[in-house]
Amino acid sequence: MKEKFFQNFFHYGASMAPYAKSTDWPMEEWNDDLAMMKKLHFTTARVFLAWDRVEIREGEFDWSRQDYFLDCAQKHGIKVILNVGGVFQSLQGIYPPRYLRRFHYHPRLPDPGRPAYNDGPCFTVCSDNPDYAERALAFIAGAVRRYAAHPALCGWMSWNEPNNSRFCYCPATVAKFHTFLKRKYQGDIAALNRVWGTEFPVDFADFEELAPPDFSGFIGGLNPTADWLEFNQELMMDKMQAVYRTIRENDSRGLPVTGNLCFGNVIEAVRVGMIPERFRDCFDIAGCSFYTVCGWNEGESDVDLFRSALRLDAHRWVSGDPLKRTLVLETEAGCDHASITPLRRRFNNYIALGHNAKSIILWNYRSRISDNQVGNYNLMAWDGSETERARYHAGWAEVWQHHAELINGASVVGGRAAVLFDNRLRRASVVSRSNDWDETGWEGAVKLLWDLNIPLDAWMPAHGALDPEKYRLLLIPAAEFMCEELAAAIAEYVREGGTVLAETPFAFKDLNNMLCRTTPNFGLDQVFGVSINDRECRETAPQIRYPAGEAPVYFFWSRCNVSSAEILVRYSDGTPFLTANRYGKGRAVLAGSEIFSQYIKSPSPAASEYLRKLVLECDVHRTARLFREGRELTAAGLEVSHLRGEEGDLVIIANYSSGNGVTCRVELSCGNENFRHLETGEAVDLEREITLPPLEVLPLVRTRKSERQ
Repeated sequence: MKEKFFQNFFHYGASMAPYAKSTDWPMEEWNDDLAMMKKLHFTTARVFLAWDRVEIREGEFDWSRQDYFLDCAQKHGIKVILNVGGVFQSLQGIYPPRYLRRFHYHPRLPDPGRPAYNDGPCFTVCSDNPDYAERALAFIAGAVRRYAAHPALCGWMSWNEPNNSRFCYCPATVAKFHTFLKRKYQGDIAALNRVWGTEFPVDFADFEELAPPDFSGFIGGLNPTADWLEFNQELMMDKMQAVYRTIRENDSRGLPVTGNLCFGNVIEAVRVGMIPERFRDCFDIAGCSFYTVCGWNEGESDVDLFRSALRLDAHRWVSGDPLKRTLVLETEAGCDHASITPLRRRFNNYIALGHNAKSIILWNYRSRISDNQVGNYNLMAWDGSETERARYHAGWAEVWQHHAELINGASVVGGRAAVLFDNRLRRASVVSRSNDWDETGWEGAVKLLWDLNIPLDAWMPAHGALDPEKYRLLLIPAAEFMCEELAAAIAEYVREGGTVLAETPFAFKDLNNMLCRTTPNFGLDQVFGVSINDRECRETAPQIRYPAGEAPVYFFWSRCNVSSAEILVRYSDGTPFLTANRYGKGRAVLAGSEIFSQYIKSPSPAASEYLRKLVLECDVHRTARLFREGRELTAAGLEVSHLRGEEGDLVIIANYSSGNGVTCRVELSCGNENFRHLETGEAVDLEREITLPPLEVLPLVRTRKSERQ
């Protein structure tokens, strides 16, 4: 990036017209709107540039709306993030220009059993039509060249809420699928027949005769569906990268490219047809749409609130920024089916900050005039006048502008711990629909670290080997699938000094869903020093004898056949449950049941206590320890985020309970001295106990100047 995006101001603002759909507010009101934004201490506006609105007739371009908005923004000192790329599943904007009808492109065909209806007012084109994609990218290139030099522009958006959950079955997409299969199977149709024929015999003679599957499960065949899903994931990422490259190649200033992923779509990328490992190749800075009360309808349990932390962190893991900074590019401003309260809005803002977000862009500055969002989400009143919610956003914006250099330059201090996140394993699990896989194992592993205030990263093997000097602990939840390449990387990590903690069912199937006779497979039995060849369900399970008491298994359980491992925990019948094996310089620990799922879904005090102790033995870094009356608290629902930069330290202490207050003394790993309240500037004595009511936040700053004093 040639020009700095993170300067001496914080990107606080809102989305405004021009939009990609529905009716824009009258242009004559935009100047006053931008003047009001400046009054609110906002710095940034997000707007759209939609092909179907600029080139209504072929070769006739009307750029007047974007021209006028950027000029008005410059006059009022407002920076602009311009979405020149895709929206949802479309390569550019939401709708294609209607003049493209005469080219007879294939429309999107999301249901292979029904012909596409494309004669109504809503006209669709599948972006797999090569000529259409070429035209769309040419339009993006022209838009970038036109606006790159405008002084109000501070960044590009390449895609708004990308989603590929409804696959297309049109001839253009099927032709690309055939090309993908030829490449994957190296032109060997017999190799494909062997993989696809594991459910029922197949004898295809040519790749062109293959039709994409539309279901899988007990009947239907898993491997054809896995290939179809893999193809669609790669297809979507190729499109996103094409837009990114087009912007990069035509922007003379080198402004950063971002995009807002739907909240949760990093974690659930397989289900929406994307590959999280490739997001950093599509965005210089990863962004998100951070909806909780409105839109997503998250729920109010403490676990629901924890999931907000998990989803915010996930965008940091995939950001292309060197400091792993992220952007909140949409978040609810006004009501939809519910209203976000000032308390929850403040909580959301600060936890976003604590997870390395460097912007708050509200949706929406004013209400839609038309479509199904009329009267919803708006920050300002329908007539454009100031609302109470606009005033409290203005207060936060003013305070954050004062600390902008510290906030923008600070990044999360790592916890020396990681959780395995591999698209191949997750795709295999989604396709198999196995009843022992859901998100709970993965969430449980994350929450185990979160309860101890250990910041974590996701290890994505596609990004390279995991360094045991930087990450002392690797958690492997719900990894029932394995491949030779990943197994070798895990073995190397342990050999070089890392500790792995895994749960069963573990590594008992390959990526083609073929059973291995013993597990863990691909040589991992040597790493873990045990083997397993069967499992049963909880109805037949003995209790687990932890040091602090007995606990049940979660769902499945297995007996570990020990070869070289040490037995740490046994079942009540004396057989091994949890083992640890020295391998090279490191250690591999394996449990005989789903310990991570149990931790979050049906926690047992004895099991939870033991797991936390096991984690703390691994030289991990905790941002803080919590004490009440001399006793250390764990799993108190209090998150302590620590960000550090050249200007100083930012600490966000947040109570993630909607019903219970927390009183405790906080012992920060960075020291308790010289912190001030971010909002009031008053000194905060952290040697005394603090009390945080439900959803309350204590934001703290310590500048390098105050540290020296």
